[in-house]
Amino acid sequence: MATPRYFAPPLFKHGDLVISQTPNILLYLGPKLGLAGLQEDDVYRVNALALTALDRLSDEVHDSHHSIAVMLPYEDQKEESRRRSQYWIQNRLPSHLDYWQKVVESDKASPGPWLLGGIFTYADLVLFQLWEDVKTRPNLAAYLASDRRQTYQDWGIYRHYPDNDVFSE
Repeated sequence: MATPRYFAPPLFKHGDLVISQTPNILLYLGPKLGLAGLQEDDVYRVNALALTALDRLSDEVHDSHHSIAVMLPYEDQKEESRRRSQYWIQNRLPSHLDYWQKVVESDKASPGPWLLGGIFTYADLVLFQLWEDVKTRPNLAAYLASDRRQTYQDWGIYRHYPDNDVFSE
């Protein structure tokens, strides 16, 4: 039986090697690009941080907009989406922010603003939407200003749903 194709992008090809899924691609590229820490076992800590951000922050925020089913348009699940957004902001977001604050303040971290203290890693890039300092890194600033950057629509990585603005409640 033949191996099935990869389910969905992203795919990364390097020579004959094909890697799927963002975390796998990052796990492969991180050490090669000097973005996986300095110690041999840092790569696993960095990967765990990236997975936490991708699984929890990214997926949970996305799913609050599509609370019944991802394939249903937002407009067909507005009421449920608003309820889930309220729950997310009141209950889940504080625990996430608390976790990331503890990571940054960790005794294991060397002094500095990044998840591993003074060492910038791909986990910091995964948290790009929360970590404004990331934009000031010279290579990233140059990329963001270049025409190579794939632009998001006017709303950023996720579409803005004004009906889900629940901060004032």
